[in-house]
Amino acid sequence: TPTLPPIVEAAKIALGRPEHHQYPSYEGMLSFRESIAGWYKKRFLVDLDPHTEVLGLIGSKEGIGHMPLAFIDPGDTVLVPEPGYPVYHAGTLFAGGETYYMPILESNGFLPDLSAIPDSVYRRTKIMFINYPNNPTGAVAPDSFFREVIEKATKYGFIVAHDAAYSEIY
Repeated sequence: TPTLPPIVEAAKIALGRPEHHQYPSYEGMLSFRESIAGWYKKRFLVDLDPHTEVLGLIGSKEGIGHMPLAFIDPGDTVLVPEPGYPVYHAGTLFAGGETYYMPILESNGFLPDLSAIPDSVYRRTKIMFINYPNNPTGAVAPDSFFREVIEKATKYGFIVAHDAAYSEIY
């Protein structure tokens, strides 16, 4: 079916506005970032500062792939679920880091066994990637798992990067 005439007319008007003919700011419009912060507050009861803690990206691959470049030095360790999104490892590789794979096995509810990771590995870790609901298993992590992750991150001083791409699939 053809596009409704009011939509066509609105598009014509929008095309005539000069502000629609420039590159957007890299961090995204403030109103967009404020909306994201509001959604996180409503959905996860998390307070985010839209000026310093929200960044609009062209996709998750961009953020995940570049994160190690921003936060690790060559030789630092990044904890990566296996199986998992290949970009976790690729970004680590590009940054000169070392990937430590955390097996996610059915016998452990498709959660990494955090107690099996040696203390020496945790001490070198700068980022831990997790992904729940998990791809490819579909597993959902209980609150106790997230508490354990935060305890480890606090103790050893690493960043937890929760790739929650599937959080809205019920």
